[in-house]
Amino acid sequence: MKTTVFALIVPLLLLSQSSSAQFRKSYIGLTSSFGGGFNSFDTGLRTETNEVIEVSSGGGTSIGITGAYAFSGNWLAGGELNYQFTMMSPPVDNADGSFKHMNIMASIQRLFPVGKRDNAFLISAGPVFSVSNTFDFDASQIPGGAHNSYHYKPAGGGQISTEFILQKGDGGFAFVFGLRTNFIQYKLDRVNSNGTEFDAGNTTLDFLPSDVTKPNGTGMDLTIRGIYRFADKHQATGNNRPRYKR
Repeated sequence: MKTTVFALIVPLLLLSQSSSAQFRKSYIGLTSSFGGGFNSFDTGLRTETNEVIEVSSGGGTSIGITGAYAFSGNWLAGGELNYQFTMMSPPVDNADGSFKHMNIMASIQRLFPVGKRDNAFLISAGPVFSVSNTFDFDASQIPGGAHNSYHYKPAGGGQISTEFILQKGDGGFAFVFGLRTNFIQYKLDRVNSNGTEFDAGNTTLDFLPSDVTKPNGTGMDLTIRGIYRFADKHQATGNNRPRYKR
């Protein structure tokens, strides 16, 4: 992973030396993502064709709000709040399962202008704080089954992303897409089974495997965002407007 990240960043650093940024580009917008987790855990159910039914605690689908403030040249301080969930796979008619949580993200971001000044690569990295982490598994329609909710403690981790900003003109609306990897580990807090609650330390839960009590939430997502970028209040206008140099 370190080699891959280094290989991505080095050419962008070289590119940034040939394009001198002239405007700060703070932004706000809406964000979404679609992806998959690096690990899944077995729900214990099987389909009629004996397929294992799993749920991933990483990746999935998310929707949220995002923003960043350009505090120095092409450096930005950003934040994001999103709701993310994954569904049980493969889906079945008589059971339902999902892993849901809220992500609070902070990041330091770096713009690397490409060609015209309105397009740029955006490299981001920073911490992730995940709350309301719940694996809800309803197998009550199956004989002998139960409705179990697994609640996990708030968890911290990190994230890194590489995105491309596609925009026409100075400021205004822009389209952003790229890849983001989140690194996070969850720890079980309590379980509610058919209305009866058990703390994580209860011996009744000793049979649970570690991928349920400490699921790995690491995943990789395709990010898609629509943002509005604000031109720097100090930018030049008309014929005096500075240009990027190659």
